[in-house]
Amino acid sequence: MSCPGEIKNGECSCPENYFVQEKDILADILLPYKQCKECPPDSYPGPDGPVYECKACPYGKIYEKNRNPWECLCDFSQFTTAGDICIPITESIFLTSEYPITTAKSITLNYAETSDPLQDSTIAVSSSDTVDYLYLKSGYKCLKESNIESCNTLANICVLQMYDIKNPACSLYNYINNLKKIKTDSPE
Repeated sequence: MSCPGEIKNGECSCPENYFVQEKDILADILLPYKQCKECPPDSYPGPDGPVYECKACPYGKIYEKNRNPWECLCDFSQFTTAGDICIPITESIFLTSEYPITTAKSITLNYAETSDPLQDSTIAVSSSDTVDYLYLKSGYKCLKESNIESCNTLANICVLQMYDIKNPACSLYNYINNLKKIKTDSPE
């Protein structure tokens, strides 16, 4: 099959952000020659070698071709990072203003057992990278998608807080559960 442009390592070489097309997908037939087709917006062809399709970036992410390797990053004009996903800024503002992450990730354990009986039995952890990574993501996915795994993660963050209903993680979990109760109790 002939190639419209340069050949490298026995394969068509397409310009950046293009992919090699050798088949008419709709008609399911081979084309008379290979073509270089541009990837749709917010998709990427991959970093190296001949690429036969473009991959779309996940929701809220845009293709960043200036990084090596290429990747999809949050579109910070409309989204913010929550763990490994992007959530709308408006949702992030709601969650973090009503249920602040700074308070959610500080853990105070009262009556903790220590090796010294005269030592204060309160242990305070001012920051948790795990909670920092999971809190906003699990809160958003539990609230907006009713994602079971995310709801369980949020509940487990509440468990780490010793079920302290004043802690934002527990408050958010209770808020979401109350919303679910209202939905199931209301007649349709």
